[in-house]
Amino acid sequence: MKLSYILLFGFVFLFSCKSHDDDHLSRQKMQLILADMHDAENYSTMAFKDTVKTDGRYRLPQKNMDSLAHYYRMILAHYQLSVNEFNKNIKWYSAHPDDLDSVYVDLINTYSKLEKN
Repeated sequence: MKLSYILLFGFVFLFSCKSHDDDHLSRQKMQLILADMHDAENYSTMAFKDTVKTDGRYRLPQKNMDSLAHYYRMILAHYQLSVNEFNKNIKWYSAHPDDLDSVYVDLINTYSKLEKN
């Protein structure tokens, strides 16, 4: 009888414990966030016309860091994430490179489809 209680308690304990490893954003949501952030990065460099040829050389465009910070805040607010939550998810995906790779593969496919249209 005692053994059955121990086994029952063991099964209840085993199935009631939630893995902290699953506490992260889904691939789809992470893809959307990263897509928006990459778009913000591109947009922040487009505001400058520094690609003009001067002295026979092209200058690389510079990012407007104030605008980029504003865009990042807007993106995180849109997805209802704090900076700490976003950083926690980036760390999780960095620790799981296969998952991060699949996020970027889907992201590249999405951008490729947009480019064809």
